[in-house]
This record gives sequence, structure tokens and C-alpha cells, in this order.
Amino acid sequence: LYSVASALLVPTEGTLEAQEASRSGQIVLRAGVHREGGTVEVSAPVTILGEAGAVLESQVPTWPVASPTIQPALWVRSHGFALRGVEMRPAGGVGGAAILLDNADGAAVFQNNLHDFQYGVIVEGSDHTRIFDNRISTTLAWLSDPNVPDALGIVNINGLGTILARNTVSNAVFGIWACDRNG
Repeated sequence: LYSVASALLVPTEGTLEAQEASRSGQIVLRAGVHREGGTVEVSAPVTILGEAGAVLESQVPTWPVASPTIQPALWVRSHGFALRGVEMRPAGGVGGAAILLDNADGAAVFQNNLHDFQYGVIVEGSDHTRIFDNRISTTLAWLSDPNVPDALGIVNINGLGTILARNTVSNAVFGIWACDRNG
């Protein structure tokens, strides 16, 4: 588990390097493949902007029937987070969750390409999130692997005022699962 708190973590050449956060709280993910061995925890209000060709590749396992723990590539636990213009993919062909917004009020996830994960974006206890203009293509492993019982594009478990717009979701059992009141 890597942490993004007062420092910003920018993977370069396959490793994470801590760098001082800019005053604007922006992280620029340079073009190229950035490999993470596990979950990256974001606990500061930062904006991650991907340059054209920026790929975040993560080794996170799926959420099999026997394990109730979701292991996301990005675990966002901060208000005011934003992710824009990043391709996210699992290292092993099938990954668990790309993004978990966990008590991350006001988070924004837009113009990203998330593919081959079991879950694209999960919203848990995060009010007023905005998820738009993303391309999300889940794994098809749920069709043949009993250890991967489903795949969901965007799941709003409980987030009031969540706005989903202009997302393209494919391959999922449910493209968008809108829970909470007035889903």
C-alpha cells in the first residue's frame, strides 16, 4: 500500500518516487507505463492529470467469492480528489477494482480509460462525486471463471448527489449500479 498524503507520488520508470507536492496539489503522470505492485492510497486533495499516453498498471487481485475484501488500484480517501486523462489497466490480465472512492466527497473522475478490471469505479460514502466522459470496459472473466462472479462498470453504493454522465461502459454484468436514495 503506497500513500499519497502531503507528498505526491509520481511513478517513473516503473517505481514510485516521492516528490514535493506543488502548491496546486497537482500530480502529472507522464506518458508511458507506470507499474504499481498494489494499491495506491490517496489521502490528500490532489488532482492527478495524465499526459497523453499515461498508463497506470496495477497488480491488484479480483474480488473472488471467498474473499470479501476489495483491493483497488487507487483507493481515494480524501475530499476534493480528481483523476483525468489516465489509462488504467491490471498487470495480470484481470484486476479487482480500478478506483474506490471511499469517503471522498466532491471527487471527480473524468476522461479516463479503465479496462480489464472487475469493477471500474466504486463510490462508497462519497457525496457529490462526478464521474463523466470515461471509457470503462470490465473484464469478461465473469463469463467463464467461477472465482469472478460478476463485473460492474460504475457502482454507487452510497453517495448522495452523484453525477454520472457520458460514460461508455461495456462487458459488465451491470454497466451502472445506482444504489442509495434516488438512485
